Amino acid sequence: MKSFKELIRESFKDDVNELKLYIENDSDLYRQKIIPIVKNIQAKMKSGKYDHKKAPKLWMYLVDMGAKKYQKDLD
Repeated sequence: MKSFKELIRESFKDDVNELKLYIENDSDLYRQKIIPIVKNIQAKMKSGKYDHKKAPKLWMYLVDMGAKKYQKDLD
C-alpha cells in the first residue's frame, strides 16, 4: 500500500514535468533567471561561500516566475 506522500507525488508528477519543460524551453526565463542563478551559484562556490541549504530558495524564484508565466499563457 502506498503512503499518502507517494500518492500526492504521483498525482502531481505530470504537472511538475509539464512546468519543468515549460521553464526549460522558455527563452526569457532561461536568460532572465536560469543563467543568473547558475552564475550566482558558481561565484559562491568559487569564493567558498556556497551554502547547499540556501540553493533551493534561488531555484524557487525560477519556479515561481515560471508558474506565473505559464498561468498567464494559459489565460
